[in-house]
Amino acid sequence: MSGWKKSRPVFLTAIAAGTILNPLNSSMISLALRSIQDNYRLSFAAVSWLVSGFYLASAVGQPITGKLGDLVGRRKMFLIGLLIAAAASLGAPLAPTFLFLVLMRIL
Repeated sequence: MSGWKKSRPVFLTAIAAGTILNPLNSSMISLALRSIQDNYRLSFAAVSWLVSGFYLASAVGQPITGKLGDLVGRRKMFLIGLLIAAAASLGAPLAPTFLFLVLMRIL
């Protein structure tokens, strides 16, 4: 059996997980928007940047990171992305300011 056929289930699992996680991430933040709005004393327009910033960063970042993956290697780029996402996931709950929270969401 060739290397591709052995790694195909792993590849498909990774793609499926990434496809599922993006809408899940958006759904989770929508449940927390009201609490975040109250905690930081924000207008709805301001707190909506948590969702808008995430989608904007995804729209801009995905083609760029795809090209970087072609240049430096997909596995390496995937692992870098996981590290950045982990750092942002740890930093967001500890956000001292709303701006910091938005930056963590954009990461």
